[in-house]
Amino acid sequence: MKKRPLVDINKMFSYEKDRDFQKFFYIACEGHKTEKKYFNELKTNILNIHPLEIVTRKGEDKGNSSPKHVLATIINKRNNLTYRPIDSFWAVIDNEWGDLSSWVKKFKDYNIELIVSSPCFELWILLHHIKTLNDIIGWENEVCKTVIDLLKKYDGKYNKNRPLINLTKMKFRKAIELSEQLYENYKLEGIGPWTTMHKLMKELIKDRKI
Repeated sequence: MKKRPLVDINKMFSYEKDRDFQKFFYIACEGHKTEKKYFNELKTNILNIHPLEIVTRKGEDKGNSSPKHVLATIINKRNNLTYRPIDSFWAVIDNEWGDLSSWVKKFKDYNIELIVSSPCFELWILLHHIKTLNDIIGWENEVCKTVIDLLKKYDGKYNKNRPLINLTKMKFRKAIELSEQLYENYKLEGIGPWTTMHKLMKELIKDRKI
């Protein structure tokens, strides 16, 4: 009797094939370059994350990055989609739109998970490069340019079209750890930069091995 060929489990349950067996993430972002490029690189280099789709704005709305347009984008996606109860919908914005608490409530009312970075998403990318929070822990009311300038000191090749060149699992895990520390410090002190990106990242790798 011939032996049955060994089955490659990884091929049986590929990123696309196991779509129906795991949670799917739909994410709308304020920016249409940096964030999208980052998540694409995340899928390529981290690999073993839950499947996701970056929901983009089309046509005239492409340049409209206010929370209002981000919210409309993700709601429109959900309304025109057959999804399951385990799937989730997220929005990623910067803290530059006035009364943040009112936007938090609006997204919550529509059952959209809101992720905020202050002053901007590039702070999350910066956390992949620094080893400790000493360089940024004392910041007050810094603007995004400050973050980008520091980011370029760590990575001279940084640009919005290619936010991370060598994204590794070690850098990814370190960024999550620093993001949590930074957010806890902000909650205690009420000043300085912060981001809640770690919440989304931890969900993307939940029950996965990276």
